Amino acid sequence: MRIEWASSLMLQLGQLWQNKQLAPSLLITGDMGIGVSETAHAIAELFRCRNQTNGKRCGQCHDCRLIDADTHPDFLLVAPDEGKKQIGVDKVRKANEFATTRPQVAACKVILIDQAERLNTASANAILKTLEEPASSVVFILATERPGQLLPTIRSRCQSYVVPMPTPEQALSYLDDIAQKQTLLDLARGRPVLAASLEDTMASREKLLALFAGLLDGKLNAVEAASGMAKLEVEHLMTWLQAWLVDLVKASLGQQQALQDPNGLVELIDQALPSDKLMKWVDQQISDISAMRRGASLNLQSWLESMLIDFMSLCWGER
Repeated sequence: MRIEWASSLMLQLGQLWQNKQLAPSLLITGDMGIGVSETAHAIAELFRCRNQTNGKRCGQCHDCRLIDADTHPDFLLVAPDEGKKQIGVDKVRKANEFATTRPQVAACKVILIDQAERLNTASANAILKTLEEPASSVVFILATERPGQLLPTIRSRCQSYVVPMPTPEQALSYLDDIAQKQTLLDLARGRPVLAASLEDTMASREKLLALFAGLLDGKLNAVEAASGMAKLEVEHLMTWLQAWLVDLVKASLGQQQALQDPNGLVELIDQALPSDKLMKWVDQQISDISAMRRGASLNLQSWLESMLIDFMSLCWGER
């Protein structure tokens, strides 16, 4: 899907490219989940198109046909291998070698380093040498949502461009074919690419809410509800549980909830619990979720049981 909110940036870079005023190394940044990587890929395609106009590639030229077939010989993607946390030095050495040869079909070669913050010390130093003395027939594009994690010397050798935040209308348009798009967009705080990636978590959300409803209705005890929650995809569970907890706090403070609450659970709990006790309980759960996401070795089933037992004790203790 096209990142419409990056159109002005694409137009600017397209004009610089056509006027031969483009810096040899670009740094594309922006907030998480708004399409930094997607925009960088689109820019890499734009620079290889022979007939690009208004920041868009033509889609018809020989280069565009090679792009669509994913067989363009003058493009190299450097990114972490699946399951790896870092971009190794071997990948950068390959890029450096690629940069020394002339382009085969396009006007220049394009090397895209995606998730550039994952360059380790050796690979960052290796690419730095090439950025210091770039070949005239190569353009480097570094893409990252975390520019602060790049070496300052790498940042200083790149011309930086920022992908803007989309308007609410642009964000919803991007999610046009997705059900419950507003709920996902709210969860992602207006970041549509992140929201789209959360689409397959919606079933987990419905199950989580149903388990909480069963617990409050007395149809399930804490152990049964915890067992049901533990069967959900862990990251899905953590995402929606944390979002639901944040909504509890917002309701307690009289603020508008970010997410839809079809079962009225947030309002029910807010009415049952004093805000000070609710805040203390929510703070502990969010702290635990953050710790687990950082790799803390908590037993999920035991943690869920403890959380729900404390939660019910708070609810019933106030009645």
